[in-house]
Amino acid sequence: MKLCLIFLLLSISKLFAIIDMEVERTKGLNKTFYHNIAIALSGSKGNSNKQDIDIDLFHSFRKEKWHLFLTGQREFGKSNGQKSTDINFAHFRTSYYHTEGQAIELFYQYSSDQFKNLIRRNLFGAGYRFEFINLGAIGLALFQEFQKYKNKNESQMRANLYTGIDLKIVENVFYAITIYYQPVLNNPSDWRSMLKSSLSTMITNSLKSIVSFTWEQDSMPEEGIEKSDFNYKFGFAYNF
Repeated sequence: MKLCLIFLLLSISKLFAIIDMEVERTKGLNKTFYHNIAIALSGSKGNSNKQDIDIDLFHSFRKEKWHLFLTGQREFGKSNGQKSTDINFAHFRTSYYHTEGQAIELFYQYSSDQFKNLIRRNLFGAGYRFEFINLGAIGLALFQEFQKYKNKNESQMRANLYTGIDLKIVENVFYAITIYYQPVLNNPSDWRSMLKSSLSTMITNSLKSIVSFTWEQDSMPEEGIEKSDFNYKFGFAYNF
């Protein structure tokens, strides 16, 4: 098995995964095995001393009507000797394509973020997915989430509406955008959303450069947490 270490050059201290789950899962549909791995590093010394590392993984398996994938992220960092970032994320999904371009899905997700006071979030869900050849997909799902914060526990059911588009701009240059919207079923004013867009350029058949932007919103965040996060990144990714 190939071992790939991709060092991403970043201009911000707080990192978001450069691997886009929707983009990578589409690329894995026509391969029995597909893998994407990236390691992101950033730092500064002088007036401020910062070090950050972000490890992103994506692995998928396709056999006949079944498609399974696992993606994960581990992100941590320090600022002036003090921990400033500590994020864990894992998502597993299995899809059954009962007809071409349409799938029934089951998924599980785990995440934690110390600096958003989130000790852990576990969620289980099911949904339906429609795919459009050479364009993208839309999907609808329901999931039950269990959240443990520093000062309270929550359990609620949310809807998940998402769409992803991946377009070829010119030869070897691609633009992708993915949007998620997740309201609480019995309280629609409590919702989360994420928009992620990226422009990627293929350097070789396996190596690409990526410029990505991520905008996250939470209508009812925990006390002391901002409602909106906007982040951007430049880096490289390798698949095999």
